[in-house]
Amino acid sequence: MSSSWFSKQNIRKTIMKTLQGAVILAAPYFIRSYFEKSEQQDRQQVKKEIRTDHKTAQTKETGNTKVLNKADWDFGTKTLSKISELVSEVKSEKKSGKQTMVFSRQKTTASQARLMDKIVAKIRTKPNKKADNRRYETQKISLSSTLNKYASKNGQRLCQIENKIVAMIALMENYEAYPYMSGGAATIGYGSCYKPNGMPVTMHDAPIDKTTARLYTQAHLRKDVFPAIEKYVHKDLDDGQLMAVSAFIYAVGSANFAGLGYDDHGRKRQPSEFLKAVNSGKSDFECARKLSGWKTAGGGILHEGLLKRRWLEMALYCHRLEPQELLDMTPGGHFNLAVRDLYKHGRADKDGYYTPMMDDATMRRVMQKCKTGRRRLKDIIDEKTLQNLKSEQVWALTDFAQRYAALRTAGA
Repeated sequence: MSSSWFSKQNIRKTIMKTLQGAVILAAPYFIRSYFEKSEQQDRQQVKKEIRTDHKTAQTKETGNTKVLNKADWDFGTKTLSKISELVSEVKSEKKSGKQTMVFSRQKTTASQARLMDKIVAKIRTKPNKKADNRRYETQKISLSSTLNKYASKNGQRLCQIENKIVAMIALMENYEAYPYMSGGAATIGYGSCYKPNGMPVTMHDAPIDKTTARLYTQAHLRKDVFPAIEKYVHKDLDDGQLMAVSAFIYAVGSANFAGLGYDDHGRKRQPSEFLKAVNSGKSDFECARKLSGWKTAGGGILHEGLLKRRWLEMALYCHRLEPQELLDMTPGGHFNLAVRDLYKHGRADKDGYYTPMMDDATMRRVMQKCKTGRRRLKDIIDEKTLQNLKSEQVWALTDFAQRYAALRTAGA
């Protein structure tokens, strides 16, 4: 027994089992140390790149640190040179007897490069309104004529109520004379991202007045919104419904409304459920519910502001809100409302859509909260649009009086 136990074959097996156990026990340690070492080397390489490459014209994103590219670097250098010139002027003048000290410009470090990146981003996104002495001049814009362009009843009616649609969009978007960032795009006027010539709005554009903002909106309506309704909506709609559909397409785009082209992921777009419901002849209330499907922004995140805007479009589509009532409302006043005050249970139903509340108590509460601000819709639209809205309102009252008198005569 003892001689067979200490044979070369048994000793070899014992040694191999011992080595295998040691390897199994030590493997996690070696793997962890290897990855920690590689991560440490990457971190050192990042620090080295930050120290050496911030002076070059290359663009490198390492971790959370962004190195300036050549355009940003040149822009920041010019900005610093202007600041140094202003400081030197102040030094020469010696205002109030105090001498301003100007330090020599030293070699830029990585932290200064990151600070310069923030300064450049701030300058580009926030225009200096005090330093901008450009006047609000009305731009000369020639719009395409809509006379005899549309053959359907919807298209012809859209041309007649164009001012009402502009007023509805102004109520939802509000008026901004200077460019601002909205949804990652430069926006101006009544939520316009593109100029009538097709060029996108930039943060360096001059401020525009109310008339130019109206022309920007009309150009977008005639180029993108009205043709989509003319071509893809096969049901005759009244004025309130056309206003709601136009405001909806103005917000989401004709491609998402009618299912044109491909999305950002390369998938073919499908027609919206709202368009399918309208063309299939469903009830106005059921069609309005489909509008609540467009409630997310920024990667599928629920946006309550979009739900509030969808409710206004639903109220117009279901004839619970008249176009003449828009003049006394506060621009953007619907954002003062809560989702639980507008939709049943304040959440989506089982099918994923929201059921709007449009009873008399809800409408009174909404109109009361939408008139809390100082500004009204008539304060942010130009004189031409205001006069057209008032004339249409007077004509509507006159038409109602004539129909009421005819009913009384027939009853007598």
